Amino acid sequence: MSILMVTGIIIGLGGLHAANLMCPELLTIDNDIIEAALRMTRGLEVSDDILVVDVISKVGPSGHLLGEKHTLKYYKMETRLPKIGDKDTFEMWREVGSKTMDIRELAKK
Repeated sequence: MSILMVTGIIIGLGGLHAANLMCPELLTIDNDIIEAALRMTRGLEVSDDILVVDVISKVGPSGHLLGEKHTLKYYKMETRLPKIGDKDTFEMWREVGSKTMDIRELAKK
């Protein structure tokens, strides 16, 4: 994936037929994918305060970190849901009517 090589140009951005044509719908889909890829390149923060080896040792293998003050202080939920994509499985998509992206987007309006 070119995003991991820190390239200046990412091929795809709405281009069809060797980028001779531009497709606004595909540009929107490509943007969604590239946003997810860019999020992955940010990586994870690692520090002694984040790793909390001492708290993990204190809790032990039979305990859990959810009740610890450190967890409450540092826990943050970061999920990146696609704006137009669908993260459901193929089977789940079929169960809810096999709606394509354009149909789902029209239903939101």
